[in-house]
Amino acid sequence: MSRPVDDLIQLSALLDNELREAEVEEVKKKLINSEKLRREFEYLKALDRLLRNWDRDDIRGIRASVSFEKNLGDRLKKTVPATGAAEAGLSATAIYHI
Repeated sequence: MSRPVDDLIQLSALLDNELREAEVEEVKKKLINSEKLRREFEYLKALDRLLRNWDRDDIRGIRASVSFEKNLGDRLKKTVPATGAAEAGLSATAIYHI
């Protein structure tokens, strides 16, 4: 069984066309078998579109609510082990300010 963070990394790599053919097939099988992963992939695709259109849509003035930041931080703590988050340089604040 893979770790949730590994699945998210694979989904991101799939979205960015960074996987070899065999890896693409493996991730597609996981997507077929997991509704949760399909939802995560849809979320990543939406986030990708948002970031790619950042300047065009001029959404830089949009600010997240305090509850969003807290919920994101709580979710990251559950999803990314503390050592993995530190190694990856992740924090709710860092992601929020990307």
